[in-house]
Amino acid sequence: MKTTLKDLLKVGTKFLSSKQVDRPRNESTLILSKILDLDYLEILLNPNRIISNKEKNNFLKKIFQRLSSKPISKIRGYKEFYSRKFYVNCDVLDPRPESETIVDVVKGIKFDKNKNLRVLDLGTGSGCLLISIIMELKDFFDISGVGVDISYQAIDLAKKNISKFNLQKKLEIKHSNWFSNIYEEFDLIISNPPYIDTKKIDSLDDDVRMFDPMVSLDGGIAGLKSYKDISCQAMNFMCKSSYICLELGLDQKRFVESIFVREGFSKYLVKKDLFNFDRVIVFKK
Repeated sequence: MKTTLKDLLKVGTKFLSSKQVDRPRNESTLILSKILDLDYLEILLNPNRIISNKEKNNFLKKIFQRLSSKPISKIRGYKEFYSRKFYVNCDVLDPRPESETIVDVVKGIKFDKNKNLRVLDLGTGSGCLLISIIMELKDFFDISGVGVDISYQAIDLAKKNISKFNLQKKLEIKHSNWFSNIYEEFDLIISNPPYIDTKKIDSLDDDVRMFDPMVSLDGGIAGLKSYKDISCQAMNFMCKSSYICLELGLDQKRFVESIFVREGFSKYLVKKDLFNFDRVIVFKK
């Protein structure tokens, strides 16, 4: 008996429902669209399409990955961020909506339009933050940047995303442990550093703990290690009247503010995310 697209969706929906996955039919459809290289609407309009055994087996393999808590984004290989699709995998942190707050904040900073704007992204991961900022500002500024990461696998993926958006002439990706391989000054430094308290790693949801890289999550004692490491070096790599923009974990604002003020920075602003949590803090040199 031949298997149709409709049959396969029914099976996938049943499996995901048993795991209490939110919107199981929607996720089954998204996974199938990846397998068949069809968009969502084409899946809905072709319920009687015959599915090959290879396609069926590939679909079931990915359904079982989802049952093992693998995020749908990392099954499909991309995630939307700031209305753009970025390649993702298990070597990088999944882009999250709250991180879009950094892009919003940067767009509101009054930079000098007469100078070449240089941006440094510390721990660039997929490159989604750096790329989004360049894409949003490139029509208004002569802007370029550097993204650094300690992971060679993340660097490879960031370069793939840079090529996707044709930004090879504006962006460079380098291997660096924070500033270890940086030799110039920047007008803006951005970072979404690891900020989860080491003691809380084991309590994270499985889709995060098992499928996001630990180096992007574990922020040491109280989740503050990365902020301390960045703060004690950043001044040396910042132009006059430049900014450093950082994502915050929950209830970390006053601690991070204290860390950077102690190093001579001035607090510029704090921005809440859509959930009304203090999410981004900006300091000025």
